[in-house]
Amino acid sequence: MGAAKFIEPGALVKTLKGRLQKFAGKNSNMERTMMAIYHEFEKTPILKQCALPSVMKCALQGTALGLEFGRQCHMIPFKVKGAMTAVFVPNYQGLEDVAYRSRMIDSINAGVAYENDTFEYMQGTENYIRHKINIDGDRGEMKCVWACANIKGSAVPVMTVLTKDDILKIKNNSPAVKNNKESAWTGPFEWKMWRKSGIKDLCKLIPSSPDLQSLINFDNAAEAGQHQVFTQAVETEVDGDIFSEPAHVSQTSAIKDDIKKKRGSKPPSAGLSEPTPEEIEDAKTRRAEMRELLAKTEEINTVNEAAPPAYARLYCAYDVHGDLVDACLEESDLPALPNLVWQDLDEAALSKLNRASAKFAKKISQ
Repeated sequence: MGAAKFIEPGALVKTLKGRLQKFAGKNSNMERTMMAIYHEFEKTPILKQCALPSVMKCALQGTALGLEFGRQCHMIPFKVKGAMTAVFVPNYQGLEDVAYRSRMIDSINAGVAYENDTFEYMQGTENYIRHKINIDGDRGEMKCVWACANIKGSAVPVMTVLTKDDILKIKNNSPAVKNNKESAWTGPFEWKMWRKSGIKDLCKLIPSSPDLQSLINFDNAAEAGQHQVFTQAVETEVDGDIFSEPAHVSQTSAIKDDIKKKRGSKPPSAGLSEPTPEEIEDAKTRRAEMRELLAKTEEINTVNEAAPPAYARLYCAYDVHGDLVDACLEESDLPALPNLVWQDLDEAALSKLNRASAKFAKKISQ
């Protein structure tokens, strides 16, 4: 059985450059586009384990729609039938940008209203939304999201409001939430998902376009865990077997490159000496520990679905890496794990817990 293969981001973007130019607009900054795709892998390293064609389709589709990865859209790794697959997901900035392209929209506004904000909404012969943010204290929990647009030539704004119940129906339909996985719905930026839901609902009421409808279809499929249908041009480009081996590297080659990078700032091609067999085996052991840790995290989440994934990850690692876990918690202003009761954590503390978990994952992989 051959060594497991991973996508090497540097080789990927070089391989993609010519293809991206075919899909990009005339005024596109190709270097910026390539760098944005590269950074997707830095933010989400597990993307390297995704099926190569799925990554290619996301990259080409986002470029064809004129969206910038990381700012207006993302590649999100999902496990589909046991295989890691990259999924193309727009964010609310991407939806707004494409909506403006119809040139029939003067403005789009949206916001999340909290319990202690002042919020008034009227629809009928007199349409209005009045949202005054409470800037003097705790705003409370999110209670609704609103979105409105001014259409050129119309004196009446188009608007929509989704209640907390409306949002929870959307949230609870997400595969990540159903399986108790970390996602944008469960982290400190959940408000962005509320806002995107409001913008998507507004898009049903404003002048649309093929690109806007395509973007909504991609997001709906991602939210429902369904197969995404890419444009024929993207499918043809990827299915034409144009992507070759340089975008992949074996697990051993990837480990060698990682070791060389950690020895100094020079890239692996700069002539650094080859890693010793001992260094390679040590790196493989660390990777195996991470895989085992992720598997244990899955187990604890299955046993106790209420436990935050970040807590489960640190809990599973504590027997072997207790000192490192406590150090990461201390850096995030949290008590040592034995003194940490996750049921008592508020939203701010859960955010710190997520940061501590991310720090631990980064340190254990070094």
